Amino acid sequence: MLIDRLIRQMRSAPEHKVSRPRMYELFLLRGEVLPFDLRWFYNRCGEARLFYKEERYLTLLEPTELISANKRIVGKDHDYDISSYWYVFAQDADGEYLSIDLHPKRLGRIYDTNHVNHALEGYTPIIALSFSEFLERSLNYRPNYYWLDRDFRGYGDAYDNIEVEWDEDAIY
Repeated sequence: MLIDRLIRQMRSAPEHKVSRPRMYELFLLRGEVLPFDLRWFYNRCGEARLFYKEERYLTLLEPTELISANKRIVGKDHDYDISSYWYVFAQDADGEYLSIDLHPKRLGRIYDTNHVNHALEGYTPIIALSFSEFLERSLNYRPNYYWLDRDFRGYGDAYDNIEVEWDEDAIY
């Protein structure tokens, strides 16, 4: 299984730090389900810091830090936006976040959701379709973040092909 190979790769390389998993219960308010590969990772690892001695390290947050991207980045929820299903799972050396989508139709998509472009239509790139893809690319691409490379081609924008669901009771 790819995620097991990636975990072994991280644990065996001196440039990465991987903490042991902690006893925890992932409790998400609305009962979202984690993608299988991320759940598998959390059952084997706690926090992980990739390339921790380098200037451009990347921290995979421990499960207790897996919280709503809207709350973490902008300080409040936006229940009527697709971003209400995004949870931060990683933080880069500059303090910016990456989010994973837990909506059943988009489960596992990874977005670059920094303080500047978080939840802005047309400015929120899909940088991986799964946690495993994200982790593999991150481990194999140095010295920078793969999604910031000029030649990187992502999977479009988070808001591409999203139908707006109108809520008659919502105040806009």
